[in-house]
Amino acid sequence: MSLGPDTGDLDLRVGVHSGPVTAGVLRSERARFQLFGDTMNTCARLESSSKRGHIHASKETADLLVKAGRGKWLRKREDRVSAKASVKSNPKFRIFELHWRYAPLT
Repeated sequence: MSLGPDTGDLDLRVGVHSGPVTAGVLRSERARFQLFGDTMNTCARLESSSKRGHIHASKETADLLVKAGRGKWLRKREDRVSAKASVKSNPKFRIFELHWRYAPLT
């Protein structure tokens, strides 16, 4: 696979959280499948607080990775993220960064 000439600065930020979601199809000019709920909101908060090129995971996801024998992928971050920006009394939660080796696109 090769990327176009204008994608030299292409980078991603990813947030991963594990929990219940509600799924549905939104119908408009183009129907699309979408996930809803607090789990998705938490993913969005993790992604928006992430650095470019990093994957952030919640403690719930980190616990599942440790249980699956993938704890070496995790690095605990010292800072914390608020689950909901609009609620001042909302407690902040622990976040982790995921690190592993992968094969780059060629």
